Amino acid sequence: GTPASRRSCRDVGAMAWELASGGSKESGLSGLFRGASLLSRQGEAISVLSGLKNRTALLYFASSADICRKFTPQLRKFYELARENDDSIMVIFVSDDETKEEQLAFFRGEDMHPDWLMVELLGVEDIMDAFEVKKIPSLVVLDRDGKSVVDGARDQVWDMFQAHRKDPDGLKAAVGKTWEEWRRAAGDWRASQGHTLGGGGGASSSSSGAAAAWRGGAPGIVPAAGTRSDREALRAARLAALERRGLGGAGDSASAGFDQ
Repeated sequence: GTPASRRSCRDVGAMAWELASGGSKESGLSGLFRGASLLSRQGEAISVLSGLKNRTALLYFASSADICRKFTPQLRKFYELARENDDSIMVIFVSDDETKEEQLAFFRGEDMHPDWLMVELLGVEDIMDAFEVKKIPSLVVLDRDGKSVVDGARDQVWDMFQAHRKDPDGLKAAVGKTWEEWRRAAGDWRASQGHTLGGGGGASSSSSGAAAAWRGGAPGIVPAAGTRSDREALRAARLAALERRGLGGAGDSASAGFDQ
């Protein structure tokens, strides 16, 4: 389409996600990280609202211990495969190392993806306590209230790689299926509506759809198959927001305004 129409699609996608995720108000995720900074690999402080906006976040509890060094490359590969189709995934490293030097050395190592974020050392203990982390490595899939929504996420990734050690196509398909399930569990309405954020267009998407990658700016919402009108996308977001607030039964009256 024209540049204007592409901008329109991106704007509608941004508005739709604002509705579904509660807009710019402080979320449960903000409360979870209150008092702690998120840091980029370069040491830049990242706000929760901007760093995790439109993202489904995974908390990766780990240290420089050997067992974590074995799992980290698998998680990185999972992340890279998931991001081929959907750029909403974000991994946040929560270190169990005792010193800042150990934490930074592991975070900046070659096994960690350079786009991941890290919780600064001062905020680690409270977050580990909040999720009752008993062992490392651990992996927690967060919803937008900052709650864990997937049981055994680490084991799912581990088992996936063991089952498809010599089957890269099978691994890619398994990652795509699992990531879609995790997004849906986390409350990402786009997973159930067949949308992806950036990447190459969802696991079930038509390869002819153009995908606009999101890099800290406005997201590009890409239909998985065919097209959806702006009105339909906004209505779906509004209904998803109502359902999250326990008002699912009011869907018909709430969406009526979009028909005017």
